[in-house]
Amino acid sequence: MKTLDRYLLREWLRIVLLAEVGFPLVVIMIDLTDKLGMYRARGLSKGAVALSYLYYVPEVMFLVLPAAVLFATVFTVGPLARYSELTAAKASGLSFHRVIRPLLTAAVGAMVFGVVMGELAPVGTLRRAELLGERPVRTSGATRSNFVYRADGGWCMRSASSRPARGRCAT
Repeated sequence: MKTLDRYLLREWLRIVLLAEVGFPLVVIMIDLTDKLGMYRARGLSKGAVALSYLYYVPEVMFLVLPAAVLFATVFTVGPLARYSELTAAKASGLSFHRVIRPLLTAAVGAMVFGVVMGELAPVGTLRRAELLGERPVRTSGATRSNFVYRADGGWCMRSASSRPARGRCAT
């Protein structure tokens, strides 16, 4: 890895990490100040509220990641142009595409991180809702057995028995 690549990655990572940690903290602090009275009225302990916000972090990080990557890219490439570093790189024979290659690679890494956060977010959000009493605690084995839908040829199917029932479907 060349010196220019390390420099660009260091600057990009510094900004993206600052945004990826800073924005969720701001969102959590705003949400906490808005809803703290409601949590106290429900009789929730401080530990339960703190744990619920820990479960909330993957969702907020998933939501903030595109903005963090955008900010990091803009605030990395902008100073390169302002201080004529792009001009110096092009004068030395490097193309613009070669200069931004480390940023593109880092953005792909951020995309993979976003996919991981996107998979963790629903689980954390569900657990958070259970802790805060906003959703009933899930029970294992609870399925809907009376589901009916219209199939091809006018048949109605029930999901529990998977047997066709003749006649019209109830609308």
